[in-house]
Amino acid sequence: MHEFGIVQTWLAAAREAAKGRPLAALRVRVGALSGVEPDALAFAFKAAAPGARLDVETVPATRQCDACSAVFPFPGDGPACPACGSSRATWRSGFEIELVSATLAEPLSSDPSRPSNPPPQEPPHV
Repeated sequence: MHEFGIVQTWLAAAREAAKGRPLAALRVRVGALSGVEPDALAFAFKAAAPGARLDVETVPATRQCDACSAVFPFPGDGPACPACGSSRATWRSGFEIELVSATLAEPLSSDPSRPSNPPPQEPPHV
């Protein structure tokens, strides 16, 4: 199951960017033709990042007509462009496997009266 490897890659990138802060969620894009199984992806993520949330955007497969530039879904009513009938088209989407963003968890404060994110300080006046 290659979903575990995909999740590990996403988590490594997110954790490196997080600089030690815990992750709350990952937002990803997965194409309909990518070969990634949504249930296997969710299982792998839950095992690798317990307590974090995985938000998956499924990207539909589309093609773009080489003759008239119309974009149409795949599979549609057939291999021909629905706008002009041309059989020549280029893949536009559906193969994505992308990490879009990571949401960081708020750090736990040991002092409940102290906010976890202190307000910005004014720069010193010279």
